[in-house]
Amino acid sequence: MLRVLFALLWSVGAVGRGHATNYLGFMPMVTDSLAVFDIPSLPEPRYMAPLRDPVFGTWIMRIGGDAGESLSPLADSWSDVSRHVYSKQQPWNANGTLLSIRNTGSHVSPLILQGQTYVPMRGPCANYDRWDYRWHPTPFHNNEQINVNQAGTELMWFDVINCVKTRSWVLPIVSGYGIGSGEGNVSGDGRFVAIANQQQMVVVDMDPASPDAPAWPYVRIGRVYTFPPCSLDVTRPALGVIDNVSISPSGRYIDVKYNGLVAAGATVCDTLCDMHRIFEVDTSLTIRPHLMNVASLRCGSFAARTDGWIFPLKHADLAVDPFDSNEDVIVGGRACPGSNIGRVVKVRLRDGFVTPLTNPLNEGSYSHGSARNYRRPGWFYVTYRRDPSSAGSRFWGEIVAIKMDGSGATQRFAHYHSTQATYDSEAQAVPSPDGKRLLFASDWRDHCTTCGKVNSVKDYVVDARAQPLAGIGPDEGAPLGARLTLASGLGSGAGLVASFALAGGRTARLELFDVAGRRIIRRDLSALGSGDHTLELDSDRTLQSGVYFATLWDGRARVQARGIVVR
Repeated sequence: MLRVLFALLWSVGAVGRGHATNYLGFMPMVTDSLAVFDIPSLPEPRYMAPLRDPVFGTWIMRIGGDAGESLSPLADSWSDVSRHVYSKQQPWNANGTLLSIRNTGSHVSPLILQGQTYVPMRGPCANYDRWDYRWHPTPFHNNEQINVNQAGTELMWFDVINCVKTRSWVLPIVSGYGIGSGEGNVSGDGRFVAIANQQQMVVVDMDPASPDAPAWPYVRIGRVYTFPPCSLDVTRPALGVIDNVSISPSGRYIDVKYNGLVAAGATVCDTLCDMHRIFEVDTSLTIRPHLMNVASLRCGSFAARTDGWIFPLKHADLAVDPFDSNEDVIVGGRACPGSNIGRVVKVRLRDGFVTPLTNPLNEGSYSHGSARNYRRPGWFYVTYRRDPSSAGSRFWGEIVAIKMDGSGATQRFAHYHSTQATYDSEAQAVPSPDGKRLLFASDWRDHCTTCGKVNSVKDYVVDARAQPLAGIGPDEGAPLGARLTLASGLGSGAGLVASFALAGGRTARLELFDVAGRRIIRRDLSALGSGDHTLELDSDRTLQSGVYFATLWDGRARVQARGIVVR
């Protein structure tokens, strides 16, 4: 019955080849979901030298320098491993102007790069008690990270550009793993976070609002929930171990993911692998298991267990589903033994309803997934395995965006050319907030002509924007003047004026973003020359009332300002 039902679900939504499908803001891309491509042999890209993917037409650029080479303008050098943290941790800040990666073994780690040109900007603040951190997901807090300190006792917001702690909470429990036990994320508006250890979890409202509570600095922390024996295996209720915890984008649900457990008498993990249990969070921040629909699909002995258990998924991420009234969903790799559905599966958190997102016909093996494209909802980004046993399969060694509507529509970005022989060399692709670029790690020792060095892993960006490699170019001369103001003229209906200083005659650019992180204006300042300048950004008075953010940058230095338009 399970196999028949899933076959029916796929037959309703399946699509065929789609070469002609184009998406706004993207270059023409390969969208044929049924084609099989061999991995081509390519030389390792040189640092900051774009390479055109010969199969998919996207641009790939290595943004990590060779080990031992200078991190100029910073006083340190690149390490052997310079890569992002994980597929479920967004490396770009909310408006894409900053990018954080590891530079393992260096004093400058994590390393912050300029988010468009990937030029090194700065290292960590000396006064930042950093452990498990995430960029704040809204443009109101572009420079801030949400972090749990190394002792697991304090939650904070920290401005990593100005080296200032902006908010702080003393936790009622000691976090064993940081935010959400290492893999979790905060809610989509940056308001809620789940903090946990093996025995307890709690929700913190980091930005309280009416009618729930007075605004910050009012402290609002929910009641601590204590886990009963997990009952992962009903015959051995005390053996389950929590792997990670994350709150949903709406803040209404918590996903608790358990480590795999070998069933009694078995030699391998079977139906106790990759199990998720969903908890609900009410308006008082009280936590309890969330009851699922009896008819929703689960796996093996969990089929009749409706007290929060859902269909098992590996390396899953939480998202909102614009094709289903913005419901909270979890998407990941199929992990139910014997199931014949596609390898990428979506589960609705409200009731556990399952939707397969890919066609199982000759589909490669799932490795990692990411929904960190929160400004492009409705797509899930998958890293497929490149094991030799998968040769000849669709998506072998690829990074693919999969539409979450169940249609099977895809955008195929690139091959990642990594052996994935070590954890650091796992590609673990993660999209930019707008979903048009991807960051992946690679040792570039798979299907290569001039290969990377052994034990050397670097980050690469795949750029699929309609105007790819924007802002990339020579980086010579003096840095920008460190001044920018953004102000509206006097009186109702006045325009927005930027005042700034340029130095050294370098090419510079001014960009204006709205509060959703959308770029509204982009101006090339090359012809202005050095000195003080003013620029009218709203001469036709088309900007709507609201808050705007301006960024002035030249690839090496960056200044920002905020302004308000009143109509």
